[in-house]
Amino acid sequence: MKAYKKMKMRILMFLNLFLFLACNSTHFTMSEMAGTYNGNSKNTTKRVGYNFALELQKDSICRIRKTHDIYNITGIGKWYIKDKFIIIEYEKNTSERLEDVLRAGGYLEGEDTLSILNINTIKIGTTVLRKR
Repeated sequence: MKAYKKMKMRILMFLNLFLFLACNSTHFTMSEMAGTYNGNSKNTTKRVGYNFALELQKDSICRIRKTHDIYNITGIGKWYIKDKFIIIEYEKNTSERLEDVLRAGGYLEGEDTLSILNINTIKIGTTVLRKR
């Protein structure tokens, strides 16, 4: 009987350890998430589509580009990981010439929050970006 109880306790301890490790949240590092991501957003009701290109560098600098047939919006900033999200803090536009801004099509300011779906996939709004 003692051998049976010991075996039962070992099995229960193993199951508890397995459940603890399985339920532990996944942590992503900047070096794992760094890379170039691309994706398309299609709005079928308006027949408008956007192309996204996101570059996350290991030194926390990022570049994002949102393009369409008639414009090209860009943003440069710093990024970091918080839980299962990538936070991008865009730099303020330093161009004082309106002509430069209009020629570029626009620029992004403020902050964006992107969801990390897995190590190769990020979601911005409803658009899924995949690592190249």
